[in-house]
Amino acid sequence: MPNSEEEPIEEEFISDEEIDNPALSQKRLRERLAEAVKEKQQYLENWQRLQADFSNYKREEGEFAKQKALQLKVDLAESLIPTLDSFEMALKSKAITEGDAQLKKGMEAIYSGLAKSLESLGVTSYAPIGETFNPHLHEALTESMTDDPKKEHTVEEVHRRGYSIGDRVIRPAQVSIYTLGTK
Repeated sequence: MPNSEEEPIEEEFISDEEIDNPALSQKRLRERLAEAVKEKQQYLENWQRLQADFSNYKREEGEFAKQKALQLKVDLAESLIPTLDSFEMALKSKAITEGDAQLKKGMEAIYSGLAKSLESLGVTSYAPIGETFNPHLHEALTESMTDDPKKEHTVEEVHRRGYSIGDRVIRPAQVSIYTLGTK
């Protein structure tokens, strides 16, 4: 039984006129067939459109999930990098280099563990001494004069390591660079 929202099902019947004139019956059947073919085509097109929309949705959600995962890694790395910097500075301090060997060994182990944790996330560090200065990867803090044209705009010293994940720079390296001139 059709519900009130649906179109009522057309019942099959042949009128007296169609009994007397089979051509009229054929015409009516051809019209109904044409309507059914048109309706089928609309359903097919709607289904194909929905399939395409769903494929696009799945692709976009996959990209969104990748970006979200990358952002989570970046956020975690950004929270660990200052601690890694602190350990690196402490390991260079006079108190550690000239002090207790056991303390130095323990601090090196902690530093190494933090560095490996970042590496497991895909984070790489870089200290670009001798590389050509790149403002996307390096932050120039100071300049040193040089009279060697080969050294111009190259990194002289690294004050803080840079970190990246793939092509994405988490933190540029803080560096001193050579500039051409006289001292």
